Amino acid sequence: MRKAILIYVILISCLSLLFAKVPFVKVCRAFEPVVVEFLYRDDFCPDCPVWKEYYEAYEHNVQVIHNISSDYGEKISVIWIHYLEQYQEYLEKMNQYNLTWADWNSMVVNYEIVFKGGTNHINETLVRNVIDSYLHDIAVLCVVPSSSLLPIGEILEVNVTVKNEGAYNESFTVTLYYNSNIIDSKYVENLEPDTEQVLTFYWNSSNVTEGKYVISAYAEILPNEGDIGDNLRQGGIVEVRGQTAIEEIHDVAVTLVDISSTKVKAGEKVNITAVIKNMGDTVERFNVTAYCNQEIVDIKRVSNLAPNEEKTLVFVWDTAHYQPGKYEIRVEADKIPDEFDLTNNIYIYSGAVNLVAVSPSLDLIVALSFAFFFGFFESFPPAQLSCYRSYSATQLVKDQNSERDSSRP
Repeated sequence: MRKAILIYVILISCLSLLFAKVPFVKVCRAFEPVVVEFLYRDDFCPDCPVWKEYYEAYEHNVQVIHNISSDYGEKISVIWIHYLEQYQEYLEKMNQYNLTWADWNSMVVNYEIVFKGGTNHINETLVRNVIDSYLHDIAVLCVVPSSSLLPIGEILEVNVTVKNEGAYNESFTVTLYYNSNIIDSKYVENLEPDTEQVLTFYWNSSNVTEGKYVISAYAEILPNEGDIGDNLRQGGIVEVRGQTAIEEIHDVAVTLVDISSTKVKAGEKVNITAVIKNMGDTVERFNVTAYCNQEIVDIKRVSNLAPNEEKTLVFVWDTAHYQPGKYEIRVEADKIPDEFDLTNNIYIYSGAVNLVAVSPSLDLIVALSFAFFFGFFESFPPAQLSCYRSYSATQLVKDQNSERDSSRP
């Protein structure tokens, strides 16, 4: 395992040094309750042989939902979506998750992992493993060296911010590297959920030769951790030079991006907060742009940012004209003249923002329900409903159309 980590760190370091002008992606995600959607149908005829397997699967899968709801409590959010009561939303979810009318009582975890129902008895252990992979999650949010230029023999201060993005207290070790060489390790004990901690490391350059070095931090992977893409974070390039070779440095960075919410209803506004820092030794002026996928959300001007100074910018993303789906958020600082390091100019927020459709109003649902059922009883007398009631809405419409067609001359 340790060998694999070192290989990963070496690979990142080599790529960064070879392509120093290519922006390096940094990510961050805040914890929210794991969403479990249950797309269900509960009106099966238990005495009808054709529906027996569906009914048994329904009872089993509902029990799985009740079990995980009881055990996980507020750590998960269960959304029940009925095939008739929330008919339009049910159809949209079917299309989104590639389900058919035979996949009643399917379960979807965090809009990603689909457990198909139908006649399938969903494996509760597997569902719990998937949920746990979201609930145990730590991240290195940012790695910020005090300078991009270090005279040989001097000490560089590096601040590493780690965050518990899961739902349980976590203890773990964080290691700081220059290229593949370990600078130091620090132990984080019982970090509470949704809590950040800043670790300060010091790199003594006395025994380092002149050259460019990638500074990175790695948080060891937790048991059952699912999102390990943000456990390793690069902090840019630091150049070690002889005392007589020091010159002026131009370098700006986006060190952190945070989102007000990762699950948003269409039409709501999202705050995108970005922290910008002058990593060089001269006053800088530049633009900072926030993006949603490839579209510009807003552009803000940063003026007279002094060396080692930080500035917090807030961009407002209005989702009113966007379709439901997943969106990537990133913030980018423009390149300044003679910039030393472009690897820290872009910060991409991990875990896409999920934009969900607004459910139809209650009045509309009631109106559609009355229209459907009046049309239904007109064609199907109550005496015939003992097994017909287990038809899907789609099948009923097809049956009515068939009867009308057969009655035509």
